[in-house]
Amino acid sequence: MDSAFIENTVQQSDIPATVVPARIFFPHLDGLRFLAFFSVFLFHSFYTPSPSIEASVVYQIPHRLTREGYLGVNFFFVLSGFLITYLLLIEKQLNGRIAIGAFYMRRVLRIWPLYFVIVFMGFVVLPFLKAHFGQGPLNETAQPVYFFLFLANFNEIYHDCRTPTLALLWSVSVEEQFYLVWPLLMAAVPARRMGWLFVGVLVLSILFRALHLHDRLILNLHTFSVIGDMALGGLTAWLCFRDDRLVNWVAEWSRTTIGLGYALGLGLIMSRTLLADLPGYLAIDRLLLAFFFAFVLLEQNYARNSFVKMAQFRFLSYWGTYTYGLYCLHYIALLFAIQIMHRLGLNGTPLGVVLGDNALALLLALGMSWVSFNFYEKPFLKLKNRFAFITR
Repeated sequence: MDSAFIENTVQQSDIPATVVPARIFFPHLDGLRFLAFFSVFLFHSFYTPSPSIEASVVYQIPHRLTREGYLGVNFFFVLSGFLITYLLLIEKQLNGRIAIGAFYMRRVLRIWPLYFVIVFMGFVVLPFLKAHFGQGPLNETAQPVYFFLFLANFNEIYHDCRTPTLALLWSVSVEEQFYLVWPLLMAAVPARRMGWLFVGVLVLSILFRALHLHDRLILNLHTFSVIGDMALGGLTAWLCFRDDRLVNWVAEWSRTTIGLGYALGLGLIMSRTLLADLPGYLAIDRLLLAFFFAFVLLEQNYARNSFVKMAQFRFLSYWGTYTYGLYCLHYIALLFAIQIMHRLGLNGTPLGVVLGDNALALLLALGMSWVSFNFYEKPFLKLKNRFAFITR
Protein backbone atom coordinates (compact mmCIF):
# COMPACT_ATOMS: atom_id res chain seq x y z
CA MET A 1 0.00 0.00 0.00
CA ASP A 2 2.79 2.33 -0.83
CA SER A 3 1.10 5.47 -2.06
CA ALA A 4 -1.70 5.19 0.44
CA PHE A 5 0.84 5.05 3.23
CA ILE A 6 3.73 7.14 1.97
CA GLU A 7 3.30 9.42 -1.04
CA ASN A 8 1.96 12.89 -0.35
CA THR A 9 3.16 14.87 -3.36
CA VAL A 10 0.06 16.38 -4.91
CA GLN A 11 -1.54 19.72 -5.69
CA GLN A 12 -2.73 22.18 -3.03
CA SER A 13 -6.20 23.67 -3.21
CA ASP A 14 -5.10 27.25 -3.89
CA ILE A 15 -2.81 26.41 -6.84
CA PRO A 16 -4.41 26.47 -10.30
CA ALA A 17 -4.45 23.11 -12.04
CA THR A 18 -2.44 24.49 -14.95
CA VAL A 19 0.49 25.49 -12.71
CA VAL A 20 2.57 22.62 -11.35
CA PRO A 21 5.18 23.59 -8.74
CA ALA A 22 8.32 21.61 -8.01
CA ARG A 23 6.86 19.93 -4.94
CA ILE A 24 3.47 20.25 -3.32
CA PHE A 25 2.03 18.69 -0.22
CA PHE A 26 -1.36 17.74 1.20
CA PRO A 27 -0.80 18.19 4.94
CA HIS A 28 -4.01 16.46 6.07
CA LEU A 29 -3.54 13.05 4.48
CA ASP A 30 -0.98 11.72 6.95
CA GLY A 31 -3.45 11.94 9.83
CA LEU A 32 -6.11 10.22 7.74
CA ARG A 33 -3.65 7.45 6.95
CA PHE A 34 -3.01 6.82 10.62
CA LEU A 35 -6.75 6.71 11.40
CA ALA A 36 -7.25 4.20 8.58
CA PHE A 37 -4.42 2.05 9.95
CA PHE A 38 -5.80 2.33 13.49
CA SER A 39 -9.22 1.13 12.37
CA VAL A 40 -7.59 -1.97 10.84
CA PHE A 41 -5.52 -2.44 14.01
CA LEU A 42 -8.65 -2.40 16.17
CA PHE A 43 -10.41 -4.81 13.83
CA HIS A 44 -7.59 -7.31 14.39
CA SER A 45 -7.49 -6.72 18.15
CA PHE A 46 -9.45 -8.11 21.13
CA TYR A 47 -8.27 -11.71 20.86
CA THR A 48 -9.06 -13.90 23.85
CA PRO A 49 -9.56 -17.66 24.27
CA SER A 50 -11.84 -17.06 27.27
CA PRO A 51 -15.64 -17.34 26.66
CA SER A 52 -16.34 -15.49 29.92
CA ILE A 53 -14.26 -12.50 28.81
CA GLU A 54 -15.94 -12.54 25.39
CA ALA A 55 -19.36 -12.44 27.09
CA SER A 56 -18.57 -9.41 29.26
CA VAL A 57 -19.95 -5.95 28.44
CA VAL A 58 -16.48 -4.41 28.82
CA TYR A 59 -15.30 -6.64 25.96
CA GLN A 60 -18.44 -6.69 23.81
CA ILE A 61 -18.92 -2.92 23.39
CA PRO A 62 -15.49 -2.05 21.93
CA HIS A 63 -15.37 -5.33 20.02
CA ARG A 64 -18.67 -4.65 18.25
CA LEU A 65 -17.83 -1.01 17.59
CA THR A 66 -14.67 -1.99 15.70
CA ARG A 67 -16.05 -4.75 13.44
CA GLU A 68 -16.10 -2.41 10.43
CA GLY A 69 -12.46 -1.47 11.00
CA TYR A 70 -11.31 -3.48 8.00
CA LEU A 71 -12.81 -0.70 5.84
CA GLY A 72 -9.59 1.17 6.54
CA VAL A 73 -8.17 -0.94 3.69
CA ASN A 74 -10.91 0.35 1.38
CA PHE A 75 -9.89 3.88 2.31
CA PHE A 76 -6.25 3.13 1.55
CA PHE A 77 -7.24 1.84 -1.89
CA VAL A 78 -9.17 5.03 -2.71
CA LEU A 79 -6.28 7.12 -1.42
CA SER A 80 -3.79 5.13 -3.51
CA GLY A 81 -5.83 5.69 -6.63
CA PHE A 82 -6.05 9.41 -5.91
CA LEU A 83 -2.37 9.97 -5.17
CA ILE A 84 -0.84 7.73 -7.81
CA THR A 85 -3.12 9.15 -10.50
CA TYR A 86 -2.32 12.70 -9.46
CA LEU A 87 1.41 12.01 -9.51
CA LEU A 88 1.18 10.43 -12.95
CA LEU A 89 -0.88 13.37 -14.25
CA ILE A 90 1.75 15.79 -12.96
CA GLU A 91 4.52 13.77 -14.57
CA LYS A 92 2.68 13.61 -17.88
CA GLN A 93 2.08 17.36 -17.83
CA LEU A 94 5.65 18.20 -16.86
CA ASN A 95 7.49 15.81 -19.16
CA GLY A 96 4.96 15.04 -21.85
CA ARG A 97 5.14 11.34 -20.99
CA ILE A 98 5.21 8.86 -18.11
CA ALA A 99 8.56 7.16 -17.45
CA ILE A 100 7.22 3.66 -16.78
CA GLY A 101 10.56 2.15 -15.75
CA ALA A 102 11.29 4.89 -13.22
CA PHE A 103 7.77 4.54 -11.81
CA TYR A 104 8.27 0.81 -11.31
CA MET A 105 11.63 1.39 -9.62
CA ARG A 106 10.08 3.86 -7.16
CA ARG A 107 7.43 1.32 -6.23
CA VAL A 108 9.93 -1.56 -5.93
CA LEU A 109 12.26 0.40 -3.66
CA ARG A 110 9.40 1.51 -1.44
CA ILE A 111 7.41 -1.70 -1.14
CA TRP A 112 9.62 -4.72 -1.69
CA PRO A 113 12.21 -4.39 1.13
CA LEU A 114 9.72 -4.58 3.99
CA TYR A 115 7.27 -6.80 2.12
CA PHE A 116 9.77 -9.61 1.68
CA VAL A 117 10.88 -9.35 5.30
CA ILE A 118 7.27 -10.00 6.30
CA VAL A 119 7.08 -12.92 3.86
CA PHE A 120 10.26 -14.40 5.37
CA MET A 121 8.94 -13.96 8.90
CA GLY A 122 5.58 -15.50 8.00
CA PHE A 123 6.97 -18.60 6.31
CA VAL A 124 10.17 -19.13 8.35
CA VAL A 125 10.54 -17.16 11.59
CA LEU A 126 7.04 -17.35 13.11
CA PRO A 127 6.59 -21.11 12.46
CA PHE A 128 9.99 -21.68 14.11
CA LEU A 129 9.00 -19.59 17.14
CA LYS A 130 5.65 -21.34 17.39
CA ALA A 131 7.32 -24.75 17.43
CA HIS A 132 10.05 -23.52 19.82
CA PHE A 133 7.47 -22.41 22.39
CA GLY A 134 5.63 -25.72 22.19
CA GLN A 135 2.54 -24.53 20.34
CA GLY A 136 2.69 -27.31 17.77
CA PRO A 137 3.15 -27.24 13.99
CA LEU A 138 1.48 -24.44 12.05
CA ASN A 139 0.29 -26.60 9.11
CA GLU A 140 0.40 -23.56 6.83
CA THR A 141 -1.76 -23.83 3.71
CA ALA A 142 -0.43 -20.68 2.01
CA GLN A 143 1.60 -21.18 -1.16
CA PRO A 144 4.89 -19.18 -1.17
CA VAL A 145 4.85 -18.69 -4.94
CA TYR A 146 1.74 -16.52 -4.67
CA PHE A 147 3.52 -14.20 -2.25
CA PHE A 148 6.69 -13.97 -4.32
CA LEU A 149 4.60 -13.00 -7.35
CA PHE A 150 2.44 -10.51 -5.38
CA LEU A 151 -0.66 -12.62 -5.83
CA ALA A 152 -1.40 -13.09 -2.13
CA ASN A 153 -5.04 -12.09 -2.61
CA PHE A 154 -5.50 -15.09 -4.92
CA ASN A 155 -3.77 -17.31 -2.36
CA GLU A 156 -6.44 -16.23 0.14
CA ILE A 157 -9.17 -17.10 -2.36
CA TYR A 158 -7.86 -20.52 -3.43
CA HIS A 159 -5.60 -21.77 -0.63
CA ASP A 160 -6.34 -19.72 2.52
CA CYS A 161 -3.62 -18.68 4.95
CA ARG A 162 -3.19 -19.63 8.60
CA THR A 163 -0.52 -17.06 9.43
CA PRO A 164 -2.17 -13.68 10.07
CA THR A 165 1.00 -11.74 9.24
CA LEU A 166 0.96 -13.28 5.76
CA ALA A 167 -2.79 -12.86 5.31
CA LEU A 168 -2.35 -9.08 5.68
CA LEU A 169 -0.31 -8.97 2.49
CA TRP A 170 -3.29 -9.58 0.22
CA SER A 171 -3.93 -5.84 0.06
CA VAL A 172 -0.29 -5.02 -0.67
CA SER A 173 -0.49 -7.49 -3.55
CA VAL A 174 -3.59 -5.79 -4.94
CA GLU A 175 -1.78 -2.45 -4.82
CA GLU A 176 1.22 -3.92 -6.64
CA GLN A 177 -1.06 -5.29 -9.35
CA PHE A 178 -2.59 -1.82 -9.64
CA TYR A 179 0.85 -0.20 -9.89
CA LEU A 180 1.82 -2.66 -12.62
CA VAL A 181 -1.07 -1.78 -14.92
CA TRP A 182 -2.19 1.75 -14.06
CA PRO A 183 0.75 3.78 -15.48
CA LEU A 184 0.56 1.78 -18.72
CA LEU A 185 -3.12 2.65 -19.12
CA MET A 186 -2.59 6.31 -18.25
CA ALA A 187 0.34 6.56 -20.65
CA ALA A 188 -1.73 5.05 -23.46
CA VAL A 189 -4.94 7.05 -22.98
CA PRO A 190 -5.01 10.70 -24.14
CA ALA A 191 -5.67 13.21 -21.37
CA ARG A 192 -8.97 14.35 -22.87
CA ARG A 193 -10.33 10.78 -22.82
CA MET A 194 -8.96 9.72 -19.45
CA GLY A 195 -12.31 10.10 -17.74
CA TRP A 196 -13.58 7.19 -19.84
CA LEU A 197 -10.73 5.06 -18.48
CA PHE A 198 -11.80 5.58 -14.88
CA VAL A 199 -15.50 5.15 -15.59
CA GLY A 200 -14.82 2.05 -17.69
CA VAL A 201 -12.86 0.38 -14.88
CA LEU A 202 -15.62 1.26 -12.40
CA VAL A 203 -18.31 -0.26 -14.61
CA LEU A 204 -16.31 -3.42 -15.28
CA SER A 205 -15.63 -3.85 -11.55
CA ILE A 206 -19.33 -3.50 -10.72
CA LEU A 207 -20.26 -6.03 -13.42
CA PHE A 208 -17.65 -8.46 -12.12
CA ARG A 209 -19.02 -8.13 -8.59
CA ALA A 210 -22.55 -8.63 -9.89
CA LEU A 211 -21.48 -11.96 -11.37
CA HIS A 212 -20.04 -13.13 -8.00
CA LEU A 213 -22.61 -11.89 -5.50
CA HIS A 214 -22.63 -15.13 -3.52
CA ASP A 215 -18.86 -15.60 -3.24
CA ARG A 216 -17.62 -13.38 -0.41
CA LEU A 217 -13.97 -14.27 -0.98
CA ILE A 218 -14.18 -13.10 -4.59
CA LEU A 219 -16.11 -9.97 -3.59
CA ASN A 220 -13.64 -8.99 -0.89
CA LEU A 221 -10.29 -10.12 -2.30
CA HIS A 222 -10.31 -10.46 -6.08
CA THR A 223 -8.48 -7.69 -7.92
CA PHE A 224 -11.39 -7.06 -10.30
CA SER A 225 -13.74 -6.74 -7.31
CA VAL A 226 -11.73 -4.07 -5.49
CA ILE A 227 -10.07 -2.17 -8.34
CA GLY A 228 -13.08 0.15 -8.45
CA ASP A 229 -11.77 1.78 -5.25
CA MET A 230 -8.57 2.85 -7.02
CA ALA A 231 -10.49 3.88 -10.14
CA LEU A 232 -12.79 6.18 -8.18
CA GLY A 233 -9.79 7.67 -6.38
CA GLY A 234 -8.17 8.18 -9.78
CA LEU A 235 -11.32 9.77 -11.21
CA THR A 236 -11.41 12.17 -8.25
CA ALA A 237 -7.77 13.13 -8.84
CA TRP A 238 -8.35 13.65 -12.57
CA LEU A 239 -11.39 15.88 -11.97
CA CYS A 240 -9.38 17.98 -9.50
CA PHE A 241 -6.38 18.17 -11.81
CA ARG A 242 -8.03 18.96 -15.15
CA ASP A 243 -9.60 22.28 -14.01
CA ASP A 244 -10.64 24.17 -10.89
CA ARG A 245 -14.40 23.62 -10.95
CA LEU A 246 -14.55 20.69 -8.53
CA VAL A 247 -11.89 22.20 -6.27
CA ASN A 248 -13.70 25.55 -6.12
CA TRP A 249 -17.04 23.87 -5.45
CA VAL A 250 -15.63 21.82 -2.57
CA ALA A 251 -13.88 24.90 -1.16
CA GLU A 252 -17.30 26.56 -0.69
CA TRP A 253 -19.00 23.64 1.07
CA SER A 254 -20.77 24.84 4.20
CA ARG A 255 -20.43 23.09 7.52
CA THR A 256 -24.00 21.86 7.08
CA THR A 257 -23.04 20.20 3.78
CA ILE A 258 -19.90 18.70 5.30
CA GLY A 259 -21.76 17.44 8.35
CA LEU A 260 -24.46 15.90 6.16
CA GLY A 261 -21.80 14.16 4.05
CA TYR A 262 -20.18 12.59 7.09
CA ALA A 263 -23.56 11.63 8.57
CA LEU A 264 -24.59 9.87 5.35
CA GLY A 265 -21.24 8.09 5.08
CA LEU A 266 -21.25 6.89 8.67
CA GLY A 267 -24.89 5.88 8.30
CA LEU A 268 -23.95 3.80 5.26
CA ILE A 269 -21.19 2.04 7.19
CA MET A 270 -23.47 1.31 10.14
CA SER A 271 -26.30 -0.04 7.96
CA ARG A 272 -24.28 -2.25 5.61
CA THR A 273 -25.40 -5.47 7.31
CA LEU A 274 -29.04 -4.62 6.59
CA LEU A 275 -28.34 -3.31 3.09
CA ALA A 276 -26.45 -6.50 2.19
CA ASP A 277 -29.77 -8.37 2.14
CA LEU A 278 -31.12 -6.19 -0.68
CA PRO A 279 -30.96 -7.94 -4.08
CA GLY A 280 -27.81 -6.93 -5.94
CA TYR A 281 -26.62 -4.47 -3.30
CA LEU A 282 -23.22 -6.11 -2.88
CA ALA A 283 -22.39 -5.22 -6.48
CA ILE A 284 -22.33 -1.51 -5.56
CA ASP A 285 -21.37 -1.72 -1.88
CA ARG A 286 -17.70 -0.85 -2.42
CA LEU A 287 -18.60 1.91 -4.89
CA LEU A 288 -20.82 3.68 -2.34
CA LEU A 289 -18.12 3.37 0.32
CA ALA A 290 -15.53 4.66 -2.15
CA PHE A 291 -17.69 7.72 -2.83
CA PHE A 292 -17.72 8.44 0.90
CA PHE A 293 -13.95 8.04 1.18
CA ALA A 294 -13.47 10.28 -1.86
CA PHE A 295 -15.70 12.83 -0.09
CA VAL A 296 -13.38 12.67 2.94
CA LEU A 297 -10.33 13.28 0.75
CA LEU A 298 -11.96 16.23 -0.98
CA GLU A 299 -13.21 17.74 2.26
CA GLN A 300 -9.87 17.49 4.03
CA ASN A 301 -7.82 18.65 1.05
CA TYR A 302 -9.95 21.49 -0.29
CA ALA A 303 -12.87 22.55 1.95
CA ARG A 304 -12.41 25.90 3.71
CA ASN A 305 -15.15 25.37 6.29
CA SER A 306 -14.10 22.02 7.74
CA PHE A 307 -14.90 21.33 11.36
CA VAL A 308 -11.33 20.15 11.84
CA LYS A 309 -8.27 19.47 9.70
CA MET A 310 -6.14 16.42 10.38
CA ALA A 311 -2.89 18.42 10.28
CA GLN A 312 -3.96 19.92 13.62
CA PHE A 313 -3.23 16.56 15.27
CA ARG A 314 0.53 16.35 15.24
CA PHE A 315 0.70 12.88 16.76
CA LEU A 316 -1.55 11.44 14.05
CA SER A 317 0.24 13.28 11.27
CA TYR A 318 3.67 12.22 12.50
CA TRP A 319 2.81 8.53 12.74
CA GLY A 320 0.85 8.70 9.51
CA THR A 321 4.19 8.76 7.70
CA TYR A 322 4.97 5.32 9.14
CA THR A 323 1.73 3.59 8.23
CA TYR A 324 3.17 1.21 5.63
CA GLY A 325 5.35 -0.31 8.36
CA LEU A 326 2.56 -0.07 10.91
CA TYR A 327 0.23 -1.99 8.63
CA CYS A 328 2.75 -4.71 7.76
CA LEU A 329 4.06 -5.13 11.30
CA HIS A 330 1.06 -4.58 13.54
CA TYR A 331 -0.12 -8.19 13.61
CA ILE A 332 3.34 -9.32 14.70
CA ALA A 333 3.13 -6.71 17.45
CA LEU A 334 -0.29 -8.03 18.47
CA LEU A 335 1.01 -11.61 18.68
CA PHE A 336 3.98 -10.58 20.81
CA ALA A 337 1.84 -8.37 23.07
CA ILE A 338 -0.67 -11.14 23.74
CA GLN A 339 2.12 -13.58 24.63
CA ILE A 340 3.85 -11.07 26.91
CA MET A 341 0.63 -10.14 28.70
CA HIS A 342 -0.30 -13.81 29.06
CA ARG A 343 3.07 -14.74 30.57
CA LEU A 344 2.76 -11.80 32.99
CA GLY A 345 -0.78 -12.85 33.89
CA LEU A 346 -2.19 -9.43 32.92
CA ASN A 347 -4.77 -10.31 30.28
CA GLY A 348 -7.00 -12.64 32.27
CA THR A 349 -9.72 -9.98 32.63
CA PRO A 350 -11.86 -8.09 30.07
CA LEU A 351 -10.01 -4.86 30.86
CA GLY A 352 -6.66 -6.60 30.47
CA VAL A 353 -7.62 -7.78 26.99
CA VAL A 354 -9.31 -4.56 25.84
CA LEU A 355 -6.75 -2.11 27.17
CA GLY A 356 -3.66 -4.07 28.18
CA ASP A 357 -3.15 -6.21 25.09
CA ASN A 358 -4.03 -3.44 22.66
CA ALA A 359 -2.02 -0.67 24.34
CA LEU A 360 1.11 -2.82 24.47
CA ALA A 361 0.59 -4.01 20.89
CA LEU A 362 0.18 -0.46 19.61
CA LEU A 363 3.34 0.66 21.40
CA LEU A 364 5.24 -2.31 19.95
CA ALA A 365 3.88 -1.58 16.47
CA LEU A 366 4.91 2.07 16.69
CA GLY A 367 8.39 1.13 17.86
CA MET A 368 8.86 -1.61 15.27
CA SER A 369 7.70 0.58 12.39
CA TRP A 370 9.94 3.46 13.52
CA VAL A 371 13.00 1.20 13.73
CA SER A 372 12.18 -0.45 10.41
CA PHE A 373 11.74 2.87 8.63
CA ASN A 374 14.77 4.64 10.03
CA PHE A 375 17.27 1.78 10.09
CA TYR A 376 16.16 -0.51 7.26
CA GLU A 377 13.87 1.21 4.76
CA LYS A 378 15.58 4.61 4.53
CA PRO A 379 18.55 3.50 2.40
CA PHE A 380 16.09 2.15 -0.18
CA LEU A 381 14.12 5.40 -0.04
CA LYS A 382 17.27 7.35 -0.81
CA LEU A 383 17.76 5.20 -3.88
CA LYS A 384 14.11 5.73 -4.75
CA ASN A 385 14.65 9.50 -4.93
CA ARG A 386 17.04 8.98 -7.83
CA PHE A 387 14.06 7.93 -9.95
CA ALA A 388 11.86 10.91 -9.02
CA PHE A 389 10.44 13.00 -11.83
CA ILE A 390 10.05 16.09 -9.61
CA THR A 391 13.00 17.62 -7.75
CA ARG A 392 13.06 20.25 -5.07
